[in-house]
Amino acid sequence: MAGLIANRNFICGGAVVADEWVLTAAHCAVYMDTSDAVLLGDHDYSTASEANAYTVGISQVVIHPRYDGNTLENDIALLKLSSKITWPSDNTVAPVCLPSAGESYGDVRATVTGWGAQSESGRYLPQLYEVTVTTLTNAACNSLYDGGILDGMICAGDEGKDSCQVSS
Repeated sequence: MAGLIANRNFICGGAVVADEWVLTAAHCAVYMDTSDAVLLGDHDYSTASEANAYTVGISQVVIHPRYDGNTLENDIALLKLSSKITWPSDNTVAPVCLPSAGESYGDVRATVTGWGAQSESGRYLPQLYEVTVTTLTNAACNSLYDGGILDGMICAGDEGKDSCQVSS
């Protein structure tokens, strides 16, 4: 996980996908520019004592050209880091495992990590959390939630479990 820092405030999470790239939501990246940073190796952003935590500057913000802030269609962005990550041997910072293109991901167990609220309208928590949920096909999700899940989106959740609000 990566924490996104804009104007010296923690604003969102992201996923390290390569030694100089972080994947995040476009609705987060729209608030970022090259004066901001990415926090790596941290589990609790309210403390400054984590030995492996450090920040890296951003050299480029790439928001999907067809991002729609109203529907959240194409809600994806990349942040290019100003320096490459040197992967630590203890795996405290590592890239996520990305799925293969073109495969169906319905009914797959997936681990979601992030910082954020643990209940609807709850307060943001500074500790990194994780939850394992089951993915749904978009057709199954749309039948449960009256539509709104577009082709480029992923739907997942189990009774009483879903991803953190405000996180990637």
